[in-house]
Amino acid sequence: MIIIKHISKSIKGYLRNYHEVPPVYNEPCPLCGSNLHKHGYYKRTVLTKSKSYILRIYRWRCSNQTCRQTISILPDFLIPYRAHYTLIYESFFLRIFHKRETYQSANLKITRGYPYLIPKGTLKRWKRQCNKQLQRLTQQMLKMLLRVYPAFNVGSKVRHPNVAETLIQLILTVWKKVHPSNPYPFYGFLPWINLLIQE
Repeated sequence: MIIIKHISKSIKGYLRNYHEVPPVYNEPCPLCGSNLHKHGYYKRTVLTKSKSYILRIYRWRCSNQTCRQTISILPDFLIPYRAHYTLIYESFFLRIFHKRETYQSANLKITRGYPYLIPKGTLKRWKRQCNKQLQRLTQQMLKMLLRVYPAFNVGSKVRHPNVAETLIQLILTVWKKVHPSNPYPFYGFLPWINLLIQE
């Protein structure tokens, strides 16, 4: 089981603090409520604009002999089973769905500073994956908004027929309600969504 936590704002910060020792995690097993014990780590390669990093992803295991659930704590700047840093995916999402850029234009801007371009087939796969998630994320974001802002008038505020534009508008609105004193976004919206959709 993967649990996403805001452990560090950046890869470099994560490496600085947790390259040799795991983060503090004192929560009980999410399945049975028993205590968890440290259970080693596995290595995860993360690609950024300039280089690749190898991070240790730490694991815990339930002490209950009938449960024995294994937990991996993933920093929120990573997406489960994805190789790139969240800001790469975030830039792709905004350029393709919001700015309506072509694959070539988005690729050149996303990979500025890369020694290579991301294959077009990979970008198309990302777009298909985004399309599959848009409706679900929009519904979840709307539920969160109504939870923190019950007076929100969906009909008068959400006017975009495009699901991606609706999601972006909802993200901005929820952010202002949840973080009224912080500029948007302070470390990217995908890490924040990573945390929200897990609640």
